[in-house]
Amino acid sequence: MALMIAFFSAPVAALAEGGTVSDTKIPKGVRDGARKKLGAVKVATLYERVTDGILIGRSMEDVAKIFSETNTDLIFRGFFRWQPVPESQDSKLPGYPENYTKSKMRIGYSYGQYKEAISLIKKARPDVVFVGAIAAQRLNEIEYDDVTLEAFAQTQTWQMALDPAKLGIGISKEEGQRKAAAIVGTKAYFPDITNKKYQELLLSRAKKQIDLGVDAIWIDMLFGGANLIQKATKNPDHPAIKEFCDSASKIVDEIHAYGYSKYRKYIYVGTWWNFAQLPFPAPDVDFVTATPSAEEIQGGLDGQRWDDIKGKIKEKTGDLPVLAFIDWGGPGNTPILAFSQTLNPAQQREFLVNADDFFTKKGIVFVFPVHGGTFGENAKRLSYDRYPVYDSLAPEFNTYETIRKLAQKKK
Repeated sequence: MALMIAFFSAPVAALAEGGTVSDTKIPKGVRDGARKKLGAVKVATLYERVTDGILIGRSMEDVAKIFSETNTDLIFRGFFRWQPVPESQDSKLPGYPENYTKSKMRIGYSYGQYKEAISLIKKARPDVVFVGAIAAQRLNEIEYDDVTLEAFAQTQTWQMALDPAKLGIGISKEEGQRKAAAIVGTKAYFPDITNKKYQELLLSRAKKQIDLGVDAIWIDMLFGGANLIQKATKNPDHPAIKEFCDSASKIVDEIHAYGYSKYRKYIYVGTWWNFAQLPFPAPDVDFVTATPSAEEIQGGLDGQRWDDIKGKIKEKTGDLPVLAFIDWGGPGNTPILAFSQTLNPAQQREFLVNADDFFTKKGIVFVFPVHGGTFGENAKRLSYDRYPVYDSLAPEFNTYETIRKLAQKKK
């Protein structure tokens, strides 16, 4: 985060290329009924990805059984689109290695496998809310529109990348994007969400998952750019922040409109809670997320912090559902690293019991960490002694039974 704040180290100017919002109107009764159902969720399970069981010998039937055993109402981050996703084993993605599709199929990272997984899970639990996820902070050097399959070469994606010079920052675009790589990874750019073409690409990722049958879309770092500008300029009323906020809100509106216009289905949209810290109208999201910090995981949950978070959310949006989950990604001691590497299995189980009780009393849904959360390169304790992703059933962690018992008590 510090590197990204350095990216925005001078006053910025407004930049926007527009973007349209669908004319589709969703009846208030439909919206209210859908939100009432979401507000009734008691058991939320983090499982990213539902398709990667082939790496550890877990079948899709086994995955579906986990959701049944835990009485899961909501599956969070069931699939996360980070790099281009092949449709099937016959997909060819020009610009990527010849074995790219084969390597992704081996880890369950294809839309064909994703569609099959959703179908099987929905057959076992028809009313479960399946939440797919997309990243608003990463634009791959070579990109694909997930719906039209239109390809974009590096020269085209570079035009969609955020340019500090256009924002009035005294560093080059190249230098800014080099610093951003600490957050977005290699072979990728930090995008300009006000760029119309990028908006279309981001929306295509959501539309594709809706076409496959998801019930909700969670957008990672949707307001990341706006919050970083505010921190760097210390000017919450800066016009550039409003440009970024307006563009982010349009993405939310377009996702709602697409789901209802094409399927007469209300698609839930969620993102991080931090937009509530900005002095502009809130997006029309249906739920928000927050994470306990690494320090809280190691030293105890901070009641005042969570009261402040809930208070800011309520002031901005009203009583929307708040989901608390153990996050990962980025440099440093991430929450999942603190949980998986600092705490031993017994301490992890104790934390889960305490966290569930703490968040329940706060009116927040604690998302049980059943599967998912990458560790990075320096982790010593791995799932099944080889897999750098948290898995509650792995003998190295052995927290699933605690999760199952906590979840079953809620029904």
